[in-house]
Order: sequence, then structure tokens, then C-alpha cells
Amino acid sequence: MAKYNSRVCTMCGTEYVPTSPNQKSCEKRGCRSEIRRRAERGRYKKRQQQYCKVCVICGVEFKTTDSRRRYCGSAECEKERNLRSSRKTEESRRIKRIPERKQYYLKNKEGILSSRKKYYREVLHPDREVREGQSTFKLKYDFIKQVFSAEKYTLLDTEYVNNHTKLNVTCPKGHPWVTTVHLFKDGGIRCVRCTQKGFTSKAEKELLDFVESVLPEGVDVFSRYKYLISPYEVDIYIPAKNLAIEYCGLYWHSEVAGGKPKKYHYEKMIACNEKGVRLITIFEDEYLNMPEVVKSRIQNALKVHDR
Repeated sequence: MAKYNSRVCTMCGTEYVPTSPNQKSCEKRGCRSEIRRRAERGRYKKRQQQYCKVCVICGVEFKTTDSRRRYCGSAECEKERNLRSSRKTEESRRIKRIPERKQYYLKNKEGILSSRKKYYREVLHPDREVREGQSTFKLKYDFIKQVFSAEKYTLLDTEYVNNHTKLNVTCPKGHPWVTTVHLFKDGGIRCVRCTQKGFTSKAEKELLDFVESVLPEGVDVFSRYKYLISPYEVDIYIPAKNLAIEYCGLYWHSEVAGGKPKKYHYEKMIACNEKGVRLITIFEDEYLNMPEVVKSRIQNALKVHDR
């Protein structure tokens, strides 16, 4: 136990030996109680002190007892404050955390890969034979070729490395296209030219199937409905619920790649509101990262429970 030099009590003037570096009074009950009361009075006065502030968003003057507060607290300012906070967090993640994780992976790549292989062999597939040193390129390439040919796509490349290797293919209509096995097989992404002519993505199909599964039989559900807010189209429309759902891929619904105007989603929402229809917009990253949250949101909008 640490030993401290003797001090003089600030309350009664008695000399005492403290048991902690921040102790300011002796062990007498009255002195200790008075110290606590003084500290509480100081905190109370500090809480009662009002500061005149100017909101950094709307410029309105307001009074507060928090010296660090910068926002007036109105609904609009709180929404903007939350948005700025999320942007700051995302910026910190993009600038600091992601590069740190990449550096960690590069430094420990060999150990990470070996642990994954061990888990795959010993836990997931303990019954499979481990083929050390055997090339599986031919099997991989033939399998990938079959994946594309099953949907009448032609694989032009003669080499395949992994799921994220860019491959040159042609669609059934002869359009040249560059994709990866991951996007084609797991992501359900197809020819970009044909996509613009009415292709429905894998995730959008999943949402459509989910909506149909939670609704009672006989309730109409339309896919890619063009007659509600023409010339716009909504991905999923349920007339009985006055509800429409728009699934937005981050690439094709962007201003640059998709050629969408800046207020594209806002204009569709306003057009639906004028028709008395609520439009729910679901972005690709929301559904991929939090599918259960998105489905729960849809169920609440439909006012249905799990069946």
C-alpha cells in the first residue's frame, strides 16, 4: 500500500495521514461530509449557470447550462446533427480504421489464411481429403465455364484465378461485358445493357418473395409497376396497402454511373405521396448488411406479423 506525507485538514486544521492522493480532509465524519456537500454545491452552481449560445446550423440564439453544447435542439437541427455525426464517423472509418485493418491483414496475412484453412478442414469439412500440392485449375475453370453457360453466357477468357478475377463474357444477346464470378454467381448481377431494360436483381427478387410470403393470399403484389407515377417505375407495389417499395442498387442508382438526377428519389417519393401511396426506399448496402432490419421495417409498414 502506498504511503503519503501528512497533511492538514482543510476543514478542522487537524494534521492527518491521507490514504489516497486526492484526500482533502481527515477521517472525521463531519469533515468528510462537509467536503462532499461543498463539492455537490459547486456542481449544482455549475449546472445552474446559463450560457448564451448560437446554433451552428440554424443560427438561432439559445440558452443552455452545458458549456459545450453547439446545437439548439430543434427537430431539424437534431436531424442535421445526427447526419453530421454519422458522416464524421464514416469519414473516420474510411481514413483511419479501414487502412489500419488492411495493414494488420497484410502484416498477418499468412497466419490469418492458415487459421482459415485449419477451420475449413477441421471444423467445416473434416471428412474431406486434403490434397496438398495438387493443382485444381482445370476443375475450377471447367466449373466456372459451366456457371456462365448454364445461363447462355459465353466465357471468353481461358484463365481463372479466384472469385474476384475480372472475366470477359458475352451475354445471350451478344453484349460484351466484364464481371467477376462473385458478382455473377453470388450477387445475381447480369449484363449491364440488358439490366437497363428491365432486369430484376437477386436482392430485389428476394424482397418481392418476402412481401408475397407475409401477405395473406389474394393480395395483389406487382413487380416493376409503371402505371402509378408514370413515367417513373416502382419496383414493388401493393395497392391494398397503398405501399410501394423501391430497391436502389448503389451503382445504377447513382448520379454518375446510373445517370440519375440529384433529386431522383425525392421526386419519386413526392409523386407517390400525391397519389396517397407511401414509398419505402431501400438501398443496397442497407439490405446486404442488415436484411432482418429491412424486412422488419417492411412488415411494420404492411402491418402484418410473422406467419
